[in-house]
Amino acid sequence: FIALGAAMSSLIAKSRGQRNEAQTLTYEADALSLTIIVSLLLGLISLFLGVPILEFLGADKVVSVVGGDYLAIVGGGILSLGLFTTLSAFIRALGKAHLPLYISLLINICNAFLSTLAVFVLNWGILGVAWATFFSRTLGVFLLASQLPIKTIVSRVRLKIDKNLIE
Repeated sequence: FIALGAAMSSLIAKSRGQRNEAQTLTYEADALSLTIIVSLLLGLISLFLGVPILEFLGADKVVSVVGGDYLAIVGGGILSLGLFTTLSAFIRALGKAHLPLYISLLINICNAFLSTLAVFVLNWGILGVAWATFFSRTLGVFLLASQLPIKTIVSRVRLKIDKNLIE
């Protein structure tokens, strides 16, 4: 996601510099499509192969089961991490470099609070921590999306992805 974000930032900043709003929106829509595709693939791997991967890496059976549940939630919901990274790149390309940093700080504080609440108050254990992580990341996605013309970007999403994004 980080490499994709770097490539996106460069292309989006270039098209913005050229005042080519149509190309900017195309790059953003294509980046969003690619993020969703990669996230879904990684999410499915985490969801269905988490336990076997942990066992292959030598984890005990109990750790594999609990870790597999954690991976199913956090890894299965990796779309939130992918979207956070992608939308952060869009906002940095707009010249608002500090905003993703502030939102990241906020969601990490939120995650720490919710994880603590899940473990020590609600007794939800590691699954509570996983849901806290997922919820915090999703909150970050909504906060970032609120700073973008997200409806316009989403309306331009297509199956064909610009070669410049994947080269």
